[in-house]
Amino acid sequence: MANGDNTPQQQAPVDYSALAKQAGATSSLPAPAKATGGGGVDYAALAKQAGATASQPAQQAQQPGLLSRAWKWATQTPILDNVLPDGITTQDIVRGAAFEKLFGEPYIPGTNDFDTKAQQHLGDSPTKAAVKTFLAGSAQSTADMGSSMTTPVGLGTMALGPLSKVPGAIGTAAKVALPVVSAGFAGKGAYDIGSAGTANTPEAWQQRLTGGAELAGGVAGVGESIKSATSAPLAKTMNTPRGADPPDNYTPAQLKSYADQNGIPVTAAQVTENVGARAVQSSGERAVVGGSDVKTAIKASQDAIVSHVEDMADKFSPTTPDLASRGAAIQKSVQTALDAQLTQADANYAAVDAAAKGTTVDLASVKATAQKVLSDSDVLRKAGLDPKTATRVLNGIDNLDDSATFTDSQKLRSALLDLSRSPELAISTTAQGMLKQVIGATDQAMMDAAQATPGLQTAFRQANAHYEQIQEDLNSPRSPLNQILSEPDPSKVPQKITAKGQIGGSPYNAALLDKYGIDKGPIKATITQDLLNKNFGKYGKTLGGYSDDFLRSVFTPQEVDELYKTGALARSVGLNTNPSGTAAVNSAISQTSHPILQGVPQTIAAKLTTSPHFNKWLLDVGGQSGYSRLGSALAAAGKATQQQPQDQQQ
Repeated sequence: MANGDNTPQQQAPVDYSALAKQAGATSSLPAPAKATGGGGVDYAALAKQAGATASQPAQQAQQPGLLSRAWKWATQTPILDNVLPDGITTQDIVRGAAFEKLFGEPYIPGTNDFDTKAQQHLGDSPTKAAVKTFLAGSAQSTADMGSSMTTPVGLGTMALGPLSKVPGAIGTAAKVALPVVSAGFAGKGAYDIGSAGTANTPEAWQQRLTGGAELAGGVAGVGESIKSATSAPLAKTMNTPRGADPPDNYTPAQLKSYADQNGIPVTAAQVTENVGARAVQSSGERAVVGGSDVKTAIKASQDAIVSHVEDMADKFSPTTPDLASRGAAIQKSVQTALDAQLTQADANYAAVDAAAKGTTVDLASVKATAQKVLSDSDVLRKAGLDPKTATRVLNGIDNLDDSATFTDSQKLRSALLDLSRSPELAISTTAQGMLKQVIGATDQAMMDAAQATPGLQTAFRQANAHYEQIQEDLNSPRSPLNQILSEPDPSKVPQKITAKGQIGGSPYNAALLDKYGIDKGPIKATITQDLLNKNFGKYGKTLGGYSDDFLRSVFTPQEVDELYKTGALARSVGLNTNPSGTAAVNSAISQTSHPILQGVPQTIAAKLTTSPHFNKWLLDVGGQSGYSRLGSALAAAGKATQQQPQDQQQ
């Protein structure tokens, strides 16, 4: 009703108790059952007589609790609503942005908005009015959907997904927060679906669809979190080199791939050297039940390493099964190289003779020097040079013609050099010096002859330089190649090349082999076997005492990688293979005394260590594993549900 000035008059409250007593009832509330039979009070009729619009007392609204208000703020209140001026909501902002994007005009509510656009273009006919209503409703739905994405939970779910991929503390914090916020987003969606009830109205269906999208998004976030937590637990370790030194500068992923390629069974603990995985293997190895399986698996890894190394040595040098045969093969290769170089030297001096056109070497000065140095027997004895040998040499020089070709002069010089280096003939530096005087006289005579003919000196110098290099590399007592030829015990020959320098092995020795085309296969096989004998242990920063430079001078880059990877695996399979006897006994006693508290956990550790699935999970570098299927399924289902409405629209 209204009063005379048309001002609405507030309705007086209905006294239900008085009405009930007038009707002869004993209670002011209807009976819980049979409200219409047996002469019951018609409360609806009584209420209408009193001018009420409802037959029940109005229930006083309960003040929502703190948790309820927090939930509503987090899931239903757009962030911008807290800072926008009164009367302006996030929906207005989103709706205005959609309008300006669509029409390219400023959005002015009541003047230039979706309703005025519909009125301008469609008019007031019933059909056009329906279309106008649809357009306005679509804009409203867009505003509602856009603003719902700006709630704290919506923003958190969208932001934490990318942030969880950021390395460092930010990414770690995001990974922790993502499942919590995603669960809240999913809960909000489930709440909206449930609160829509069974109503069959456009608003209710819109609420269900929006809630479904939120539920799917939340489930996807939770699924991603589960997947991240359970898949590839050691992914970072798998892709991080185990050390900075050359023998250790390989990732567990690379070592696992190499082991698989060469049939070497390894566990996650062995490949990664992860402290936790190694602790599980160590515990499992000492288990009373299952420990034997772990030891058997470790033994299989060790045997596979040994077999692989032996195969490598055979590949390097198939016909030299032991150290002596390798030494003999090396000696043969060096001698072949020396013979080839001497033949080349003879050819070089023959070419000088051809270019000399009759020019010869005057050996008179050589004979005079030899006579002076080698004729005094007392001097020879004091110098340690056998007089008989000296006399034989002197007679040999005297018997030569005074004029000799360059080739014959070269042979004389070569014979004198060999004599000076023979420990049987020259047992002191004084004796060697005496012989070198004769050699020097020969060199000078050859040089004088070459200078006498224009153009001959260059050819002679080239031939002479080659010959002197041969003497330095192959005939000098300091040369490892000369030491190889002089070694009577073939089994000691390889160490002439592999002898340790200040940094473990000298690249110079290997360079000599390459210079004269000497087969390095037996040297490679020797080094490989030596590393195996040393369990591929590291000596400082080197592998087995061989410097990285030396190994790379002997082996190809691929072969060095194989050595280093094999060495890393060999050191790893040696971990925890010989546990302390006392510790093993104490562990067995403890497991026997406490089978549940001690025995069962160690048995589980043994089973995990030998479990292919467990090791595959730990060694996963980022792919799917059996333990992450739940997370993957949840994430995929959530994303598929989110994508479905877009697909249907298209």
